[in-house]
Amino acid sequence: MKKATALLLAAILCLCLAACGKAPEQSAPSHTEAAAAEGSGETRQESGNSPNRENAAGNVEQPTQQDIELIGPWHLDGEKNDLAAFADSLGPFPGYGAWGDGMEIRSNGQLSWHIGAESWHGTYTVEDGILRAQLASDSEQSPRLWDLRILEENGVAELEMDYQDITIYWVYGDRKDISVMGLPARVYVDRQGTDAVYSSLSIVPSDTGYVIEMEIYRLGYFRGTAVEAGGVPVYTDDLVDIKGTIQYDDTHAVFEVTQSPSDTAEAGTTWVFPELQEG
Repeated sequence: MKKATALLLAAILCLCLAACGKAPEQSAPSHTEAAAAEGSGETRQESGNSPNRENAAGNVEQPTQQDIELIGPWHLDGEKNDLAAFADSLGPFPGYGAWGDGMEIRSNGQLSWHIGAESWHGTYTVEDGILRAQLASDSEQSPRLWDLRILEENGVAELEMDYQDITIYWVYGDRKDISVMGLPARVYVDRQGTDAVYSSLSIVPSDTGYVIEMEIYRLGYFRGTAVEAGGVPVYTDDLVDIKGTIQYDDTHAVFEVTQSPSDTAEAGTTWVFPELQEG
């Protein structure tokens, strides 16, 4: 019995010695583990500060430029917007002829804009070429979200804003209109060959265009505003539904009626003021 036990212990000892003497093998990484490690390296590279990125279609996307100056005053682009339609009493912005337009973007995240009596104010953020504003209006109960597209044309910053079914264009900076240039008011008269003034046309520069006053012989007094459209002042009367265009230079002025409910001043009628009054 003792002999059998001794033989058994000797066999176990031999097996242990054989196991300890065998060198351990290095386990090679599997294909799946290698692919995962390689993919991890690519992901870190994409999330770095790479200037360009390639989308799924293989097109290289340029980073959105956010260095356009936004903080400060803005005004409506007189070339891209139909300011004559804005000044129309039946247009989308009542009171435009009297109150004009303006936008102010502040560095503290506040924004406000108005066109005529339409006025909005609130906060904004900028992301991926879009100025996103949450604004409230005195005339509406709940605030609305506005997306203004940030553009740059000929070195000038612009904003595009969708309002109802039209696109409104804002341009950066203070309005450089005729009043800022310090040009004086002009008064044209028609004396009809005498020393007395029979009719007169007064053109006074304003922040939004011009204030117009006319005394027409045997017709009466007219007062309204004019806004540049295609280089020509377009007139809208404050009292009656009369519209017209004004052309003037350093010698004379011509007012042409384009819309009128009166038979005595129907569309196509022209009033000529052949003299620029001194002083």
